[in-house]
Amino acid sequence: MFLRDELHSCSSVCQNGGECTGPTTCTCATGWSGDKCTLAVCTNSCQNNGTCTAPDNCTCATGWTNSTCETATCTNACQNGGNCTAPDTCTCVAGWSGAMCSIGERRRQQQPQQQRRQRRQQQPQQQRRQRQLQQPQQQQIQKQLQRRRRQLQQPQQQRIQKQLQPQQQRRPQQQQRRRQQAQQRRRRRPQPQPQQQRQPQPQRRRQLPQQRQQKPQQRQQKPQQRRQHQQQIVTCSGTLANQVVYTAGSNPYAVAIADVNSDNHPDIVVANNGDSNVGVFLNVGNGTFLSQTTYTTGTHPVGVVIVDVNSDSHPDLVVANSDASNVGVLLNSGSGTFLSQTTYAIGGFSPQSVAVVDVNGDNKPDIIVPNAGSQNIGVLLNSGSGTFPSQATYTTGTYSSYSLAVVDVNSDNYPDVIVVNSGSSNVGVLLNSGSGTFLSQTTYTVGSNPTGIAVADVNNDNHPDIVVTNKADYNVGVLLNSGSGTFSGQITYSTGSFSFPIAVAVADMNSDNIPDIIVADFSTSMVGILLNAGSGTFLAQTTYAAGISPQAIAVADINGDSQPDVITAGDETVMVEENRSHPVQPVIIGYYPVISYQPVCLPPTIYLSNQQIQSQINDCSTLTKVTPMKKL
Repeated sequence: MFLRDELHSCSSVCQNGGECTGPTTCTCATGWSGDKCTLAVCTNSCQNNGTCTAPDNCTCATGWTNSTCETATCTNACQNGGNCTAPDTCTCVAGWSGAMCSIGERRRQQQPQQQRRQRRQQQPQQQRRQRQLQQPQQQQIQKQLQRRRRQLQQPQQQRIQKQLQPQQQRRPQQQQRRRQQAQQRRRRRPQPQPQQQRQPQPQRRRQLPQQRQQKPQQRQQKPQQRRQHQQQIVTCSGTLANQVVYTAGSNPYAVAIADVNSDNHPDIVVANNGDSNVGVFLNVGNGTFLSQTTYTTGTHPVGVVIVDVNSDSHPDLVVANSDASNVGVLLNSGSGTFLSQTTYAIGGFSPQSVAVVDVNGDNKPDIIVPNAGSQNIGVLLNSGSGTFPSQATYTTGTYSSYSLAVVDVNSDNYPDVIVVNSGSSNVGVLLNSGSGTFLSQTTYTVGSNPTGIAVADVNNDNHPDIVVTNKADYNVGVLLNSGSGTFSGQITYSTGSFSFPIAVAVADMNSDNIPDIIVADFSTSMVGILLNAGSGTFLAQTTYAAGISPQAIAVADINGDSQPDVITAGDETVMVEENRSHPVQPVIIGYYPVISYQPVCLPPTIYLSNQQIQSQINDCSTLTKVTPMKKL
């Protein structure tokens, strides 16, 4: 009896449901093994350095999961159809790259031939006729320029031919020329008077010292004249070229430019009114952009601004949703992607644009919207965390509040509101009282049906002036600031018959340190540049193609060449036009230094050696040599 009990007892306890069958032997339950049944058995072996800790259960190493540790895990989810194949490593589909498959490769956007044909048919007949009329005119101008270049080159060619002639052939010509000159001098010489009629002329001898004193003064005037000639400058006046078109959504109504992904390259954001979303075009670094990434907004967005509203150093999007009668805030996630919008009431309905500026001096940007439907503007103060819980409204005119700008116009360090009252044909100025509240508006009459507005100092008096587009009058109006926040009557500049100017921007397009006017002409599908003459007056506009029916315009340096480029949006497209006025170091042309542009182009007026050349060609794509008529 003692021996039998001893045979069935174990020196150690069997674990995990094992049965003792001998002094040192355990019969283990399914899934366990070992002398004491402490070793787990897995049917499928653990992979990727995983450890079997229970029957058919593996404890996986960091970055792996599932029962046999064969599935990789990624801290950040793979985007755009990518698969996680190793810890924090994504295998991307074609067209995408990067750790999370978030970087798209550049592809050419090719529109079907049928779409291109439809867009050509939709172009106004007036625009096609205008292009047909411009072709013979450009050909005639080119012929005139070629004829003038030949005339300028003839004196130089004649001098070269004279230098190549042998000296023996030139001697007879020189002798004949000397004989002719001698004969002319004899004819001009007065006949000698008889000796009786000759009288001494003491007065003439007394004037000789004075005449000798006057000669140095005359000699000193010559260098001044030369210095005046040296100050003449040859410039290329804000030429636009290299137009690139990107596909946007339906009816892009507004455009904004800012770096949204912190790569030091400005990106483009448009409000696609027909699709009820915003499209973000990321800059790849050389002034070209990827296809848009869209984010849903409210119904029919009409305005968009890029500003950091929650102080996280990442610019966010603020959108005015016209039919939804609210504003939406899309916070930046930090990598140029945006979260779903949060909407806020605006104290009215049918907003037409949006501005984001700190109006109460708390260093937090606030939202200002013009509500055309309720004929007021709404001011939403920032609570500090990027939320806008309350709003205040201020009355404007009838059928008004189309667009606005927020700028300090009376030099009290508080931003004021300047609103375009489209139905009332005026602009209203609401001065800031100092705490983010505003006084009643003061109105200034402008043209019929004003739409776009820009506020900038155009006459260099350190007081911001108002520039407005008068859509129904086919012109832009300039209202100069008197210095105390009041404005003089507008001065208008034509944008062409039936042009319907709808949007405007102000920037220095020709590097003369004076802001110029850039306007989007809706009907003619053109961009017009009105160069500043230097005292707040402007020259006649020069137009450039801008796609079909541009509705919005922005000016920014998108290719890093320190020259402002023009971006327009309209008719399901975004067009980027590069500024080709690149200043370089002074170069020597002929006998005096002039400031040139590279490539050198023929501007509307070129002054060389007091000779004036008229030109209307602004194409800087080819190098043009100009030879002076004579040395100074």
